[in-house]
Amino acid sequence: MTGGDVGVPHFILAEVATGVTLVAPAGLGVGDAIPVPEAVHGRWITIGAGDDQDIVLRDEPRGIGRSHCRMTFRNGAYLLQGRMHPAGWALNGERFHDCTARALAEGDLITIGRHVTVRLSLKA
Repeated sequence: MTGGDVGVPHFILAEVATGVTLVAPAGLGVGDAIPVPEAVHGRWITIGAGDDQDIVLRDEPRGIGRSHCRMTFRNGAYLLQGRMHPAGWALNGERFHDCTARALAEGDLITIGRHVTVRLSLKA
């Protein structure tokens, strides 16, 4: 998707590991959407457990770092970049521990930390 045909991104909660509770956003269940702020089209937005993050995701026991990763839209693609957290993050099952930005596509499964997986959804 490029230019004007890029949809509005949402993360759909796909999975939370057995024995783990998603504390924030409160009440979020599997299949529910987490909107991505529109600011993603102008800057990097942050994703993590800290209250100062653009998208707050907090699990218990803790697997998501305070500022775990970040996302932006550049050159016609959404990009996700880790922040060197020991738990890393995974894209479609491939785990990363570096700071290389990777392009995302509709339907990608993103595991943030150890326990929480979201699916990227682009709505028109």
